[in-house]
Amino acid sequence: YSIKHSGASRARNLGIEKSNAPFIAFLDADDLWSPSKLEVQALDFEKDNALQLSTCSGMNYCNARPLCSSIATVTSERKISGTHIPGLINTPLPSGWVIKKNVFEYVGKFDISLSIAHDADMFLRFMDLPVVWKSLCEPLFQRRLHGSNISRDHQLNRLEIFKALRASRIRKHDNTLL
Repeated sequence: YSIKHSGASRARNLGIEKSNAPFIAFLDADDLWSPSKLEVQALDFEKDNALQLSTCSGMNYCNARPLCSSIATVTSERKISGTHIPGLINTPLPSGWVIKKNVFEYVGKFDISLSIAHDADMFLRFMDLPVVWKSLCEPLFQRRLHGSNISRDHQLNRLEIFKALRASRIRKHDNTLL
């Protein structure tokens, strides 16, 4: 779903709300999935019934050429690895996620007050709660970088990341969600 001039969080929240499917996958307008992405990630869910979230790596592209080896991946040991992307933390990006829809019933919706770090905030919620997840190292999407990427606003990105990290710290302290 897309809502003109309303931001990714509102569009994602609407998509989650309107979906009748048991799984949710996001594709940002300037990203591309590999033809096998959903099939590869669906196999993870078939192999492990307890799995709630599958993430995968992606490749950064600019002018149809790869810029670095891969976007950061998070291993099953929950350590961030991969090529550094400017910013304070790297989380798997939504274009690489496949999530059981019912996960949003307890982690909540995307924070519409965050224009850049809503994905980092959501992934921190996944990590703060007992969400069973797996990350594939195989790059299954392309992230196209250009002058219009909202994530290029590094100052706003840092401010929003700090807000997301603070909310995560409060959740861990209070053992609650927002």
